[in-house]
Amino acid sequence: MKSLLHIAVSPREGASHSRQAAHQLITGLQERGPVRVIKRDLAVTPLPHPDQAFVTASLCPPARRNQQQEQVLALSDMLINELVLADAVLISTPMHNFALPSVLKAWVDHIVRPHRTFISTAQGKQGLLQDKPVALLLACGGAVADIADVADESGPVVDGMQKDWATPYLRHIFQTMGIRSFQSVLLQNCNRDVSLRQASLDRLRGWQQNWPW
Repeated sequence: MKSLLHIAVSPREGASHSRQAAHQLITGLQERGPVRVIKRDLAVTPLPHPDQAFVTASLCPPARRNQQQEQVLALSDMLINELVLADAVLISTPMHNFALPSVLKAWVDHIVRPHRTFISTAQGKQGLLQDKPVALLLACGGAVADIADVADESGPVVDGMQKDWATPYLRHIFQTMGIRSFQSVLLQNCNRDVSLRQASLDRLRGWQQNWPW
């Protein structure tokens, strides 16, 4: 049976547009065949932000770590193992201030680790994880411009649209770990009228039919 790691982020529970979209996508996947969902709800169980002990332990080569440092990294190891063992990953999140909610950034900081998910080389960081499909469902209250359209930070936002820094950041994060099959679905205008919200959900249905997983 295939397994899907679902990283749920929104604190709004049943009122969350990203959670509703994730439910729709998972239901569609399960209609194709059996899927085991491993859900990590960052709103229900927030992760601690890295502290000095974590940073020191993570930078230490594995052969030189002591038992206390191994204990400090135990949660990080568990989160990385969830990612490694999953056949695919789904992240459903709202956009907060054009980027990631802090609880999602904390998850990223636990899984992007030297000696564990990447190594540094003379040519830059080299990912250590095998490629797998990753889907980002990003719920936005208004309209969002493609980052390529607003690359000039000194220029105006296109037609009043907000910028999306979350998608290119997460794409780069997964590439750093060796995972390149990353796709993002923007759920735009979630706080606008019903027809605009429905248009985003319809677009999600069309996208998931072609998601290669």
